[in-house]
Amino acid sequence: MTRFLLIALIWMIVAKPAFAAVDLATGSLIVQGILAGLFTYMMMRKKWRERLDAYRTKKAAKRK
Repeated sequence: MTRFLLIALIWMIVAKPAFAAVDLATGSLIVQGILAGLFTYMMMRKKWRERLDAYRTKKAAKRK
């Protein structure tokens, strides 16, 4: 969880100028939300997959 918070902090620092440019280009908070969501999804996808695999193997072990 702390790693996620660290990523979020870095994201805020790095993304604020980028978002300022995007905001000037689009004037849209929705686009910012989509970009933030995409970024978070890309970062978390690997972790989710690892958890899913662990859960599946645990379930398979129980079944035997």
